[in-house]
Amino acid sequence: MLRVTLCNELLDGRATAVNIAETVQSVIREWNLRDKVIAVVHDSASRSITTHFHKSNVASKALCQRQTQLQQNSEQLVQSCETRWNSKLEICESLLRNRQAISLVLTDSEITTKALAQKLEITSKEWSQMKEMVTILKPFQVATTIFCSKEIPTLSSVRPIINSIITKHMLILPSDSQNVRQFKITACSSLKSRFEFEVDFVNDVDEGPKPISAAQISSFLDPRYKSLDVEIMRRDIIEHVKSLIHDDEPMDVDSNEMIKETALDFLF
Repeated sequence: MLRVTLCNELLDGRATAVNIAETVQSVIREWNLRDKVIAVVHDSASRSITTHFHKSNVASKALCQRQTQLQQNSEQLVQSCETRWNSKLEICESLLRNRQAISLVLTDSEITTKALAQKLEITSKEWSQMKEMVTILKPFQVATTIFCSKEIPTLSSVRPIINSIITKHMLILPSDSQNVRQFKITACSSLKSRFEFEVDFVNDVDEGPKPISAAQISSFLDPRYKSLDVEIMRRDIIEHVKSLIHDDEPMDVDSNEMIKETALDFLF
């Protein structure tokens, strides 16, 4: 990947979203890139705050003291891990738990300079947005934890859980903000496409019958999901499993070869 630095621009005033946007737009106009910008990324304030408290021993001790004063559990702020998507969620949860303690440290001029406090400041609106996103991402975290379990089989639960996320947790509410609404719409669209929910399964002449997946078969064989309430192809799934059972004829095996002594035979 090729990276090029176009400029280092001095930001007048506070580092608010409006001021930053105006500065970025100015650079875009100067370099005639108005119709060529695909995406704009930045280091988030949440990452900056966690990095600050991990690197500064003074700030870290002050945070611990504030947590004690507020009768909270003493804990370090969670840092981001690039290989784990849910670390972003854990960062936000950690910040929200320690919001008051963080604010007390950042507003203490003996610990944090005014310039640094302004740089690390998270506005009330941003705190609210963070809280909204933590709530909306929680079902995905729980589902991921279940799917990653090594103790029990999880394939049969995949489609029922995904359907529950779509129909229950991603349901748009009147109280949802525009950001939450957009996230829910995008998430639902992506999940439905990836797991083929609410798709027209009428057999096409050219395509032929739609294949039954292992996840669908597994759900039918699981007593918890055998009703296949989330599947519009339930009849096809049932018939497919019946055909598999019918085709699975017993093999002709020499009975003498099947009798093998085991350790239990020896003991008993």
